[in-house]
Amino acid sequence: MGHDGEVQPATRHVRPVVPPTHSTSPFHCPRHQPGSPPAIYSTSQTVMLRRLRFFGHVIRSDPDKDHTRALNAGINDPLKEWRRPRGRPRQTWLRTIENDLKHQHLALWSARHRAYDHDLWRDIVETATLLQGHATR
Repeated sequence: MGHDGEVQPATRHVRPVVPPTHSTSPFHCPRHQPGSPPAIYSTSQTVMLRRLRFFGHVIRSDPDKDHTRALNAGINDPLKEWRRPRGRPRQTWLRTIENDLKHQHLALWSARHRAYDHDLWRDIVETATLLQGHATR
């Protein structure tokens, strides 16, 4: 076979065609996941939304855990003998949270107390996210 001028069919592995609307990533899910931000937010709004949600989560966690104690120590006033080192002040996570809540006239102290009420904190986070998106445009 094949010596008489016949053409042998080529055997090759054919990959299935993936429509352009689908991803080959195993982590992709085409549906909206509960708890994830809606698709109408920009990337910076999504990052801020998740940052504020995490702040509320850490505040509401067990007060004996190290992460909650560290966060509360950062929110409370520093010790009297503590002095900031020379140079530009560091951009910390808590300062970023303060800037996120600045448009709602909330300080970290009052935000900490409001985060204990889950429904109120959800409203604050959503409003802060929408205000941030409006202020940048």
